[in-house]
Amino acid sequence: MPRTISAVEVRTTRPAEWAGLRQVRLRALADSPDAYAATLADESALSDEVWQQRIGRMRLWVNEVN
Repeated sequence: MPRTISAVEVRTTRPAEWAGLRQVRLRALADSPDAYAATLADESALSDEVWQQRIGRMRLWVNEVN
């Protein structure tokens, strides 16, 4: 059955979403390793603090479906 979308919001990421950013990034590296300069092994080894710093200095856009 098709899903009805009532609203879509486009916004920048929030600092508290760093773990989600990490999850998406690692999944992308696992799926398409040749598309990135970084490796899954290197990015997986980064500390939580590094991921928190990254999201704080990056402007990433996400869309949410409500």
